[in-house]
Amino acid sequence: MAKEIECPPCGEMIRGNNDDELVANVISHAKDHGHELGEADRGEILSTALEM
Repeated sequence: MAKEIECPPCGEMIRGNNDDELVANVISHAKDHGHELGEADRGEILSTALEM
């Protein structure tokens, strides 16, 4: 089952087929668009995805 998270700064939906892919895509998106992740780690990214 695909997982997704909405990027707070721009609203784009970021998807991944599993946890590892979702986290990698979030990090890549943030770097590509100049968004700050701050101290967010893998667990925080996945926790946010689960809340959605």
